[in-house]
Amino acid sequence: MPTISLAEFIPLVRPQCTQASTPLILQSLRLAAIDFCERTRCWRYVTQVDLTEQGGEVACPEYATIYQFEVATCNGEIDLVPVQYSSFDAKDLAQTDSPPRYITQVSPDTITVIPFQPCKLDLSLFLTPRNDNTMSIGIASMTPEHKGDVVPDFLFIKHGSAIAHGALERLFSMPNQPFTQLKLAGYHAGKFERACDTNFSGNIRGQQRARPRTRYIGF
Repeated sequence: MPTISLAEFIPLVRPQCTQASTPLILQSLRLAAIDFCERTRCWRYVTQVDLTEQGGEVACPEYATIYQFEVATCNGEIDLVPVQYSSFDAKDLAQTDSPPRYITQVSPDTITVIPFQPCKLDLSLFLTPRNDNTMSIGIASMTPEHKGDVVPDFLFIKHGSAIAHGALERLFSMPNQPFTQLKLAGYHAGKFERACDTNFSGNIRGQQRARPRTRYIGF
């Protein structure tokens, strides 16, 4: 999938918030992009995993992290139900004598099925940009870059304006800054909300809808 640096979004933000620093703008853009992807489920990723042990890694892009399972199928036959890992006890995790029924994240981007059996998984996932301190070397710049500062280019092409509104909401609502303007923050919040509502995909199968089961909660 073609990618683009979040720096390309800066011209959509800086003219309206000239006093904010570049790192602060990038941070606000990153958080807005994550929020947009979570709320709209716009970033779908389809992959296949040969699961040979509990805690198998999903090879999603290094600049992304799993937000939700949309569909998970075991050996092309069994539709698995996504469930939070903490829902299981040691007895559940030790089961190996019946077909898998559930899929869960053991840790970020690492999955298993319960009851466990080696299997081939067909996955449709919803991803978001990373929000951690992981660094990589930029292909063009050959300098360290925050992995969360790289996103699929469709976010810029199709949703750049919406993400800019989300970033501006965050910037203008920061307390005690020379650029703090709560009225403008509310204006951009409304624009961002409408964009999220418009772009939300309601036709989602097999996802975890209840809040405690919606996503993996970090340790």
